Amino acid sequence: MSSSLNASKLDDLVGLQSIKRAARKLATPGNTTHAVLLYGGEGSGKSTVARLLSQAWLCLSPVEGEACGDCKACRSFAKQQNADFVRVSPMGKSNLILLRQIVPVESPEPAPHIPVTVLLRTPPITSRHKVVLIENADRMNSDSANALLKSLEEPFEYTRFVLTSSSLSRILPTIRSRCMSISCPYPMAQDLPDTIDKKVAEMAEGSLGEIERIIENPEIYSSLWQFAESLMSRKAYEALAAADEFKRICENWAEAYDIAARKAQSEASAHLARYIMKLRPDRPAWVHAVAETHRRIQQNAHPLATFDAMFAEMLAEQ
Repeated sequence: MSSSLNASKLDDLVGLQSIKRAARKLATPGNTTHAVLLYGGEGSGKSTVARLLSQAWLCLSPVEGEACGDCKACRSFAKQQNADFVRVSPMGKSNLILLRQIVPVESPEPAPHIPVTVLLRTPPITSRHKVVLIENADRMNSDSANALLKSLEEPFEYTRFVLTSSSLSRILPTIRSRCMSISCPYPMAQDLPDTIDKKVAEMAEGSLGEIERIIENPEIYSSLWQFAESLMSRKAYEALAAADEFKRICENWAEAYDIAARKAQSEASAHLARYIMKLRPDRPAWVHAVAETHRRIQQNAHPLATFDAMFAEMLAEQ
């Protein structure tokens, strides 16, 4: 199965059936909707939908509301060289979308891309529309939001906007009112492939990003879940064995996702805490022990000694 996060077609996405239908309708030639706001939690798939819709709006020959993938506009988009497209995202230490990203202004630090209003001054060069993708639109400061509003209020016929946000309430009501707002909910259990252990998927709390990682390596998550279940019946004298087993799980995690050992230890610890919260909500001390281990790992504590201490503390209560 293709990864939804790297999807090249809407059908590659897990769930989101109504959003897929809406995206196809929007990209159909003749549709006059000029601005869409996709909102939902982290990992809900909204960024992927935004990218696919942007490409479909650029595409010269969309097929059933999706980009053909073969025209000049699609090929240049795939190479991140489409002159009719600009992707705007938060920048700098402030992690904000700044005024100079929307309109040209005198600044010692130029914007990382052509300002939006400059892009929109002329009709498309090689594409069907000119498209502006604004990621994390809730990170616009007041100046950039007001500047964007002017373009949204009086758009050119060839202009299309795609905005994404995880915090709809932080976007100006005047901007929201000029966009078609589409909610991107987390996938339901029935939308998931049968190969995914539903208990493990539940731990992803619906996050499409997390579900995609499970799809890539279901055995990694299953082994961690089984390990968490086994802790419920282990005795205090098994603490060192549990630490060794968890260390092996972390090593497999690092190999599976090609990440550094410490990052894998941190991620696995965070997931173990969530699993324990599900399995033993009556043991907050266990959750605290794992959370403390997660914090210490991030602060470069020695992993094996930290795991030994964690499981010794947890299993002492058995």
